[in-house]
Amino acid sequence: MVQQKGKIVYTNPAGQRLFGASNDEQLFAKDVGSLISSDERESMRQKLDQALLGAKMTIPKIHLIRFDGQNILADVWLGEIIWDGKTAAQIILRAITND
Repeated sequence: MVQQKGKIVYTNPAGQRLFGASNDEQLFAKDVGSLISSDERESMRQKLDQALLGAKMTIPKIHLIRFDGQNILADVWLGEIIWDGKTAAQIILRAITND
């Protein structure tokens, strides 16, 4: 997933499945914060800001919210990239299961 200025500008099919989106258009231009548990939203926004300044980080066990309202737990990796000539944050998500 890629976000610029707080909005999703790209997601792959795995990201679509993770959030229960039927297509990528459901996620495009969506506020990233709306997909994060309200308890962790501000902390995650701060970390995304740090990523845009060049920080790379792994964040374990973030609570995400799917389109169907279901909560999911995921590990998150953040890093800075250039997307369409502008700074963006790359967000890599890995769902944690109870297998």
